[in-house]
Amino acid sequence: MGDEPVPLPPDRPFDPHQERVHAQLSKLGPGPAAMFEDACRLMLRPSDLNLKALTHIIGHLCRETESALRDMIRPLDPALKKRRAGGSGNGHEDEVVALLKLLGLDGDAGATADWLSLVGKLHDMAHRKDLRAPPPPDEQFHRIWHAFNRTLSSVLLKLEHRYAGFHARIDDLLK
Repeated sequence: MGDEPVPLPPDRPFDPHQERVHAQLSKLGPGPAAMFEDACRLMLRPSDLNLKALTHIIGHLCRETESALRDMIRPLDPALKKRRAGGSGNGHEDEVVALLKLLGLDGDAGATADWLSLVGKLHDMAHRKDLRAPPPPDEQFHRIWHAFNRTLSSVLLKLEHRYAGFHARIDDLLK
């Protein structure tokens, strides 16, 4: 936790942690993997395209990827699925807390702090403020980006282990 990515050669959009995250997201579906890959490419060489709204674009890509991750985990607990469908108004933060608990990450202070730090911030990063120009990537933007990457890494690793356990149990039942 907290390790900053190392500079990469221009032909590789991912550091080793991001490569693993991308491979795991690819197993969930092409959409989340594509959004994550594009965000990584934009972060790797942001000046190549001279995008004025870079922070908003990356914010949208991150927000959609995080939302897809929650969509993937939610069915593991029928109560979460029902609460989401019922629109009980518990909010994003309550859902993240419930998902962390479901995955057994609620005791991991780093994973909890990282994911909860994204609540609201990805939305703010993705959307404009009045008619002001989009902000350039600053220190806060980079902190959010690193927390986003750490969140994906820890949550997807936990999901992978959980599904490996399901597969082992199914194999046992089939014997």
